[in-house]
Amino acid sequence: MLAVLLAFVLGQIVGPLHIEEEEDGPQIIFASTRDQVFYCDFSSPVCSDGRVITTTRSTPVPCETSPGVWEMVPENTGCYSVRGLESWAQNTSYLSYGADLTNTAWLKHGGMSVEKVGSIYRIRRNKDNTAAAFVYQETAPVTQQETWTAACVMRAGTATVARLSVDRGAGSGIVNLTSEWQVFTSTRTFAVGRVPGVSIGPEFTAGDSYIEVAGCWLTKSDTPGRPCWGGEAPVTCAADQHTISTEGWPTEEGEVSATFTIQRTPGLFQHILNSRRGGSGNDEFVLEIRDLGSVTLRGWGGQQNSVETVSWESGRPYRVHVAWGPWGRRVKLDGVTIMESSEPTVMGAGEVMRLGHSSTLTQHLNGTISSLRIRSTP
Repeated sequence: MLAVLLAFVLGQIVGPLHIEEEEDGPQIIFASTRDQVFYCDFSSPVCSDGRVITTTRSTPVPCETSPGVWEMVPENTGCYSVRGLESWAQNTSYLSYGADLTNTAWLKHGGMSVEKVGSIYRIRRNKDNTAAAFVYQETAPVTQQETWTAACVMRAGTATVARLSVDRGAGSGIVNLTSEWQVFTSTRTFAVGRVPGVSIGPEFTAGDSYIEVAGCWLTKSDTPGRPCWGGEAPVTCAADQHTISTEGWPTEEGEVSATFTIQRTPGLFQHILNSRRGGSGNDEFVLEIRDLGSVTLRGWGGQQNSVETVSWESGRPYRVHVAWGPWGRRVKLDGVTIMESSEPTVMGAGEVMRLGHSSTLTQHLNGTISSLRIRSTP
């Protein structure tokens, strides 16, 4: 309340203000004639100064618009989920009707039942059945060695332990559920002749109990990728392309802050922000991370890597802050300085900033950006 009152009083003196909630409390940012600020909270495509995020994507994709509630957003529309703006590479699921577990594409062992409750599904095990039993769906036998991943969005019902497997014939993994919706996965490398699929249900000894499932998908890879489902398999969810104008973007002196989450993609660069005009070069602002544990900043005709090694965690939010000017440049991750230089820095930028992917429409963040704040000091 005191911060809001102070903002009002100072606003009458120096001009418009914006109050941002930071980890250490509200931060008052002056948007006067000297400092210019805009921010995006990614609850919609519109940022604080009216600029609009443009999304290009050739297919619909599932989007968790509130906890456990998934909607299909149409092509060329951003998925503004409970986590922020989703930015993912293309993903293909080889599972039919992954978010319709009552469809006949799904088979059931004896003693298993599926009930639709609102937009989710309850998979129930009858109390007199303690044998190995699943609700399942399988593909064709593989003709060469391949790695597959089964994934489901699940939470506990009356059962808190479930079984999930990508290979019904090789046993199943135990997963511990909570009241929170989470993505659970099962990955296996298949020998020729083995049959990938998705098998799911409450733990065998759970008695009369159920788990809740929002949807499942099946990928021919060692990571699940973005949630992806629809009708008959294969179902493709195209890559996201998000851009925003760099009008007013800081050059001689400024700050950029972003909060993001990722799904680890071993060995690859994952871009948070990228304004390159072409596919390479260091003259425009680029902020990227690599699975090996580094953060890379480009944009003044050079590049610099972080000196600290980060063990990236899937689904964990990270906050990165970049500042530069005549005094040099500095990058902080979760409040800790991981990169700095005393070299005077003027940062370039192309006409648009890409959010969560590179200028070649690859190297996706494979995750979300939940906040972006730009401060320019002319």
